[in-house]
Amino acid sequence: MNPETMLYRIVFPVQAQGDAITSQVFRPNPSGGMLLSVYDSSRISARDVLQRFAAERQADCAGFGVVAVTVAECRGLGLDVNEEPRPLAAEHASISFAGLSRNQIIRKSHALKQFAMARGWQFRPAPGNHTMPVGG
Repeated sequence: MNPETMLYRIVFPVQAQGDAITSQVFRPNPSGGMLLSVYDSSRISARDVLQRFAAERQADCAGFGVVAVTVAECRGLGLDVNEEPRPLAAEHASISFAGLSRNQIIRKSHALKQFAMARGWQFRPAPGNHTMPVGG
């Protein structure tokens, strides 16, 4: 993957505090093999990531959003980024936290959050219009 490729991450409403996000956005789930699902910006837009998510789950995307980090930012933290196409999501990728201690995961998640917030929201539905972007 190109080092400058942005990796989109969906933000759930409980992971946002106003315009800020929590580090939880970038913390992997141990049951998921310590892999964090992301989407390759060279293959899908941030808006389409969120719209697909909402359609698959038949959910309203109010309060959700999309932020991004780059492949280079992940690699700079010693995190592997791998393309992981799925049958209905060819643009799916993952960031691996495998082999890291709890403290290392917390520190790296915080660093990714900082990168993402410096870049700003890539897509966030405007209140009352769940298909219109707001912010960065």
